Amino acid sequence: MPSTEPAVCRVIHTFLKEKGVLDRVDEIQYATKFTVWHECQQAVLVVYDTGTIVVQGRPSGLHRWLQQLKIAVTSNRLVPPLPLAEEE
Repeated sequence: MPSTEPAVCRVIHTFLKEKGVLDRVDEIQYATKFTVWHECQQAVLVVYDTGTIVVQGRPSGLHRWLQQLKIAVTSNRLVPPLPLAEEE
């Protein structure tokens, strides 16, 4: 099965950059790692070469938003607006 990772990474990179939450992008072994910040919240989205997407980080509004982004990207749906800051 061919890898979908480059196309998925382009979509995610463009979207996160447009939303102003992308802090950095790192190429790691077998994956691309997107570090994301929104207000005081940080989370990581990892896209593996196989196209698998994993959300990492402390539970927060941003983490939940990235989970929704993951679902949206894998099912070609729209993503909700960014969450308000939450104290956790």
